[in-house]
Amino acid sequence: MNEKTSLSVVITAYDETDQLREVFQKLDAVGGADEFLFVLARRCSVACAETVAEICREKPYCRRIVQSGYGFGNAVREAIEEVRGTHMLYWTADSGAADPEVFPELLRLYRMYPDKIITTSRWLDGQGYSGYSAARKFINFASQKAFRLMFRSELTDFTNIIQIAPVELYRRIRWEQNDFSFNAEMMFKLLKAGCEFIEVPSRNVVRAGGKSHTTLRELVKYYPVILKIFLQKKNEIFLPPEQ
Repeated sequence: MNEKTSLSVVITAYDETDQLREVFQKLDAVGGADEFLFVLARRCSVACAETVAEICREKPYCRRIVQSGYGFGNAVREAIEEVRGTHMLYWTADSGAADPEVFPELLRLYRMYPDKIITTSRWLDGQGYSGYSAARKFINFASQKAFRLMFRSELTDFTNIIQIAPVELYRRIRWEQNDFSFNAEMMFKLLKAGCEFIEVPSRNVVRAGGKSHTTLRELVKYYPVILKIFLQKKNEIFLPPEQ
């Protein structure tokens, strides 16, 4: 990749206010993003929408869109088409999937390796996956081990999509999921396509206020999607050239 790189940070939001602002401020303070794109859910709360509007008024490099399609996956897919940067970092104010403190290291590595996927791992140093029930932690741990075997990969965390990737790559992928199972596509389709990953250890952060929408029931829906991707051929991952 010879062109100058630029980074768009996408933040999806539903009913967050103080937590959303805190996440944004921590990422913005690092100074490495060229733009922030907030994607508001169709049924975004009034308080959340007002928080985003205020941020966008204060910061000229921030803008917002309201998703037109249904579901979380559609929101991220619309963001992929809307961002202006060469690279995209997805973040969600709802999830505790990664600590914003990891952002400087993600930036450093993306600048060094713009053709690779810079992703986060809660298991890399053995200390990052905390704050959840023992059952959920065990299910996640066992799943990661199974995915390593299935995909013959050295990755330690396949279900954490806080990552920086080239937008051009995202736009070539044949996305199929519209809801939370899009999370599985966002990692496993890149893996199946043969992309190279660099993992950065990240501490899990439990949502401080409100209720997370990434429930265990939603996570269970990932498994059929992952199996389908596992059975696909590499050339089935990408859209035809004319699209």
